[in-house]
Amino acid sequence: MVNCTFIGTEKEIREGILDFAKMHQADEIMTTNYIYDNNKRLKAFDIIAKALIQK
Repeated sequence: MVNCTFIGTEKEIREGILDFAKMHQADEIMTTNYIYDNNKRLKAFDIIAKALIQK
């Protein structure tokens, strides 16, 4: 397992995750976070999803 953190705009997160996946030849990405406020945690996952769903 590899440990990595991505911080930034949706574009920066997308680029970072895609570069990471390419570097490690990953065929899937699993995310988690340690945000205890439920609304903020869901917002963080929404940002990640929007970043990766872009075409």
